[in-house]
Amino acid sequence: MDITSQHPWHKLLRMPLSPEQTAQPLADDNPQWEYIDGQMVKLGSLAHATLNIDDIQQQAMVLLSEESKDFRLMVHLLRTLQHAGQPGELMLAISLLTEYVQLFWIEAWPQNPSHKRRFAQQILKRFDSASSSFSQRANDAQRESVQGLLAHLAQVWHSSEPSLAKEVDGLRARYARKPERFVEAVTTEQPHPSHSVVATTTPITATTPTISIDNSSDKAWRQTLLKMADLLCELQPDAAIGFRLRRHAVWGTLTAAPMAQSDGRTPLAAVSADRIADYLAQLPNADLSLWQQVEQSLTLAPYWLDGHVLSAQIAKRLGYEPVAQAINDELNTFLTRIPTLRTLFFTDMTPFISAESTVWLQQDTGHQSGSSTLEQDEIWQCYQQQGLEAALQVIDRQPQQSEPRDRFYHQLLSAQLLEKAGLTALAQQQYHSLLQVGQQLQLSEWEPALMALLTEKQRQLKP
Repeated sequence: MDITSQHPWHKLLRMPLSPEQTAQPLADDNPQWEYIDGQMVKLGSLAHATLNIDDIQQQAMVLLSEESKDFRLMVHLLRTLQHAGQPGELMLAISLLTEYVQLFWIEAWPQNPSHKRRFAQQILKRFDSASSSFSQRANDAQRESVQGLLAHLAQVWHSSEPSLAKEVDGLRARYARKPERFVEAVTTEQPHPSHSVVATTTPITATTPTISIDNSSDKAWRQTLLKMADLLCELQPDAAIGFRLRRHAVWGTLTAAPMAQSDGRTPLAAVSADRIADYLAQLPNADLSLWQQVEQSLTLAPYWLDGHVLSAQIAKRLGYEPVAQAINDELNTFLTRIPTLRTLFFTDMTPFISAESTVWLQQDTGHQSGSSTLEQDEIWQCYQQQGLEAALQVIDRQPQQSEPRDRFYHQLLSAQLLEKAGLTALAQQQYHSLLQVGQQLQLSEWEPALMALLTEKQRQLKP
């Protein structure tokens, strides 16, 4: 017997309930259900790190063993096991689903077979999304065991739900795949001091990577740039140039925002929430492999702007601060070039860039506050050397600030220069104007990104 079938959750799942309890849905105002359903909204968002997965699982098992066999509970419980792509958790999810189908598929809510089938298809799609992670992480014993688990699941659905059984059979082939083997390029010359050298038992012939330059079309040139970026990022992950080049290749030809409806919805599909959840689950233990996966997703989805924040966070965790800063710089430059992107959504109304990411960008771009101080120092130095008019011209040449706070401080600097130059009447007039503006400003006007974050959180966590 596979060890997953001996997991204590199986005993809790099998706990008998009255026919009425088994068949009826959980009440919408059930506090435990409200908590579970509300928390699961965070899965796949940048708030994923605040999730208490263990608590969600524990409360789900309490409800399943004591109050209801509502299939929605199983959907949420299985998703907590699927999101990280860990072989043991995926196998447990398959065995729990199999036992649920055997015992409660006909009687449990929802009674409408098409609704129940739709929930099951969501579960199977998540198993499909996790298959590549399973193949990379599973050992031979787990690969063999999962085949038996999937075969059993297909068998219990065979007579009542042949279409679902067929989907499970399709999963068996994907879960049987062997892991891909990545071979790193090795040079026989003196190794770069920032890289460790791993001894091998067999000599390896040095090869010099070559890239053919193809500029016959925009598409061919883009592919050439992406290949160059891939090579640079692989050989020098601590250097920003490869990551800047990749973003130039992805965004360089984009000059306008995609077409959108009046509510900001575009016809573009969002990156899979399960894929994002998998990335976020691995973030605490981020490695180069995860970083490569995220960067590959960014290449395929140019408007998944939250992903660039995620990539920068991974870079910081790996100790590559300059690369993280470069990624943030490129994203800020892109948003400055096409500011409409801040207000657009994918077809499921997921924003191109969340308010949380916007705030993170502003807070994390530490050089911005330093740069602002540096700019002020340069302006005061200009005043000392060249006079008031030259200093005011420097201020006028500064890039237009998007945040009201930044514009306010630029105007304050102008007033301070006027006062220093002895033009007290003009300075007093400008100080008075700024005072009136400050007294009238609401927090939503002073910190729009912060208010957008709070609004989004209110929407996400609304019962």
